[in-house]
Amino acid sequence: YHPENEQIVRSVLGAEAPIPDMSYYKNNETWLKFFSSLGMSRTPRPMDLVAYIRKLTERAVIKGANSVIDELLRVFEHIRDHWGELIGEKDAAPNKKQVAGPFILILKQKAWLPAQRDEKNLSRYPGYFIPPNRLYKPEELYLPRHGHLVASQKPIARLPGREPERNMREVIGFPETPEVNVVMAHFDRVL
Repeated sequence: YHPENEQIVRSVLGAEAPIPDMSYYKNNETWLKFFSSLGMSRTPRPMDLVAYIRKLTERAVIKGANSVIDELLRVFEHIRDHWGELIGEKDAAPNKKQVAGPFILILKQKAWLPAQRDEKNLSRYPGYFIPPNRLYKPEELYLPRHGHLVASQKPIARLPGREPERNMREVIGFPETPEVNVVMAHFDRVL
């Protein structure tokens, strides 16, 4: 990655992101121009995001989900904020015919997102339960705005900041609306 964007890349991909160590180079401006001429990427590429997600989920199996949640949330936030660029659509408009490449398939099929487990955050939802401490596929999690309808039955996604745009939610598989049977079971429990 281009050294001018080291802070951004490292904040998403961690300390192992391949970035030239500028302390080895004299005349930094010349080297920076050279790195630019090589076409070094300035933002995390989809393939590197996928590799990092895989690495973190493998670590979670050994050390537990809590050991990787902060890093996964930073990756999720980056993906959410750069969705259109990452999937190659300038406006990231919904596209039902979009071909699912490896990047999208991993985001959709891999259990890589944490559920909300903080009792203080969950207490705003009547009848809530604290889900198991593991990582989840997007299809297994409901958005916080659905919490009042499902919190006693299904895990709520722990998301950093705002929820993703509709296109990203649809493509990676977040449920767009709660299933009727889940909502009914929730209300049976609450009422």
